[in-house]
Amino acid sequence: MNQHQFNVMGTMGRALFTNNYPLYAEAVEATTVNNEGTHGGNNGSIMYQMRLVTKNDQRGELLPVSAQHVQLIEMGRDVGHAWDDIGGLSTLAQTIYSQGTKVDPTTGAVSTATNAVNPFNFLNDRLLAGTTYMIRYEKGEDVIWTPADSSRGIYTQINPTSRGRIDPFLGILYNYYKYDQKVNMNGSRYQPLTQAYEAQMPEGTSFDYPAAGTLLFTRKSAE
Repeated sequence: MNQHQFNVMGTMGRALFTNNYPLYAEAVEATTVNNEGTHGGNNGSIMYQMRLVTKNDQRGELLPVSAQHVQLIEMGRDVGHAWDDIGGLSTLAQTIYSQGTKVDPTTGAVSTATNAVNPFNFLNDRLLAGTTYMIRYEKGEDVIWTPADSSRGIYTQINPTSRGRIDPFLGILYNYYKYDQKVNMNGSRYQPLTQAYEAQMPEGTSFDYPAAGTLLFTRKSAE
């Protein structure tokens, strides 16, 4: 799942440095939805990795609307790969955002329409929702897990090994919401991100995604 993001980042980098717009547009869509890939399973896009779960894939039962929720699918595998999903998708979203690119709010394709959104806000801030879900679990809160399909079969539960681990992949989201959108970071929607990120200061980095360090892109408004 997170291997999808490593590959898309390579494709996007190549597209940017060679001014290959069609290839760039393909990488953007692969970040948001990846419609040409598997719908679910090993699809590492924002839509399918930070998945709005509407069905119990083990039983094949649809969930009532009141029980539908977002969960980070690769948490069923292990904590490390799930954090890499946050690092990978955040880095891709930041790269797209830095180009000034917006996407269709449903299909995720590059768009200049009036209803186009930036990748952080795609699917009602789905990247934030999936990240928040993981933060809450790692902080010890109870979260609902619905069995979901993956590249390794159906994950029937979250892998609890190393629960409590917070990896250094939260700075991109924190900077975007605090300095670009200027939201109240102590509001209920953003508080888990704020607490987890600020508790980690000074910020570290990761061998998997060294570019997640915020020194590379913190906005002037942060002064």
